[in-house]
Amino acid sequence: MYELKGGLPEDFKMTELGPLPEEWEVVKLGDAIEELKEKNKSNVDLKVFTVSNMEGFVLSDRFFGKRVYSKDTDNYKIVRQGYFAYNPYRINVGSIGLFKEIIGLVSPAYVVFKVKRTDCLHPEFLFRLLKSPFYMSEIQRIAMSRGSVRRSLSYRDLSDFKIPLPPLSEQEKIAAVLSAVQEAKEKTEAVIRATKEFKKSMMSYLFTYGPVALPDAENVPLKETEVGMIPEEWEVVRLGDVANKSYSGGTPSTSKEEYWNGSIPWTTSAIIGEEDVFLDKFQKTITKSGLESSSTKITPRNTLLVGTRVGVGKAVITRLDVAINQDLTAIELNTQRMLPVFIAYFFKIEGIQKWFENNKRGATIKGIPRKDLLNILIPLPPLPVQQKIASILSAIDRKIEAEEDKKKALEDLFKTLLHNLMTAKIRVNNLEVGA
Repeated sequence: MYELKGGLPEDFKMTELGPLPEEWEVVKLGDAIEELKEKNKSNVDLKVFTVSNMEGFVLSDRFFGKRVYSKDTDNYKIVRQGYFAYNPYRINVGSIGLFKEIIGLVSPAYVVFKVKRTDCLHPEFLFRLLKSPFYMSEIQRIAMSRGSVRRSLSYRDLSDFKIPLPPLSEQEKIAAVLSAVQEAKEKTEAVIRATKEFKKSMMSYLFTYGPVALPDAENVPLKETEVGMIPEEWEVVRLGDVANKSYSGGTPSTSKEEYWNGSIPWTTSAIIGEEDVFLDKFQKTITKSGLESSSTKITPRNTLLVGTRVGVGKAVITRLDVAINQDLTAIELNTQRMLPVFIAYFFKIEGIQKWFENNKRGATIKGIPRKDLLNILIPLPPLPVQQKIASILSAIDRKIEAEEDKKKALEDLFKTLLHNLMTAKIRVNNLEVGA
């Protein structure tokens, strides 16, 4: 499971899985689990689940967004609390789950099994072990060796795996440590989802009432406009009315090496995320000759970039001088009237995104002509109001970014702990479970 450098650590022994503590055993997985083939013969109305690589067991209707399973489920397999299930054609990407609910159903094509003796093998420990990098790579290796069109892993294949078996108390502690990190990650994900929903609500509120406290919103005089209800003091203008100039880009010939890997940043819309507000990265670099040979243009920082050919509707503000391709339209705004960051946020509201979707044109590639983009109507509040709205939304984005960083740190911690705990590089045998 890992390479040994130097001699064996104290109180360790050499096994077929590498150095492990003296009190750990190595067992064949098939000796510790048993396959289950109980069918829903009475056609009881039970929830049907699928197994995903990210979430484990998920209600089938939620996962697929519609009903994909048969009305008659008498052939479906029953899963009970503590059972494992996997799709033999999807386990190579990690689609295995440990069932936490009381009872449910899975596809008849799934493999279902359980731990035979929970006084020797902790189910949560086994689940984490099978999801570890070593066993996932083994699953992928065996699945690929089957030679069929669809890679698969049979129950017999799984049963042949050798696994480390620490004392049950240490298994429980390993599972508890990993579950604690996993729970922290899930709580962070919940915070991210809630903050994103809050941001969506705040955008709707701010672009309707402006940056006023909630109790004061009912006192804001509003008017009906082409862009919806807005404060009376705001104007409605064409995007072109507040633009100094606009242009699209191009791509140097990909067959000429001398045009690429230079010092000039170059990008397409592919690198821009749907929720990105600022662009501070680039896709590739081009040379001066590549720039001069094509219709690509360098856009200065603080320019509004809008996806108008591929990635239609994406909108960001450049934080660096970057050349763009034909998928993007650059708009250099009159910053005495319109703050680029304000309009980038405005372009992300649901109504504007629907406008982009409904107004795409073209035969092969549907896009938004630049003329149409410049004719789009936008709200124009006073500059201080624009700044305040942008500051509020930027603060929410910073919160989301901080939580995303926390989530990434927890994911990295989980992977590191998973490997080190399962190979006994880190021991928790003396750890109090509640610690």
